[in-house]
Amino acid sequence: MVGIADLTVEADLILGPGPRPWSEAWAVLEQAFEDIEALYRDGDQTVGQYDVIKIVNNFMVNCYHLKDHLRSDLNVPEPVRSGVEKFVKSNDSLALTGDVANTAKHRERRPAERYARVGEVLSGPEAVIHWTDPNGNTVRQDARELAQAAMHEWRTYLQTHGLI
Repeated sequence: MVGIADLTVEADLILGPGPRPWSEAWAVLEQAFEDIEALYRDGDQTVGQYDVIKIVNNFMVNCYHLKDHLRSDLNVPEPVRSGVEKFVKSNDSLALTGDVANTAKHRERRPAERYARVGEVLSGPEAVIHWTDPNGNTVRQDARELAQAAMHEWRTYLQTHGLI
């Protein structure tokens, strides 16, 4: 039997053991954002409906969880680590990415929590997020527009704190 220590691998990216730095999570998020942009830009009609949902959900999960990486990375300044949760909760687009991520993960939400998911996949391909407002009404929002707004908020926050 060959163990992992017995393998010789040449790699362009070596992540190694230990906790992921926030910058790695940021790079993954930027790629997930590019995947949504490419989906809309290229208009590839061969992309399946569930592939569209997967691409959108991947972005939402990585976008929302960037806060966890910032909060737990000891190389991030303390004011950022202690303030990032409040920043995300107070930001409409970032909070909505969290609701989409958590709805996808748990399939349902507690009564006081907003239900949000990819509710439509249109030809193009395009995705529409459906979410419920406090009155129980369904609101529709284009997934690309939500992703663009969320990335704008993250970039502004990270630039303001000198991280990018």
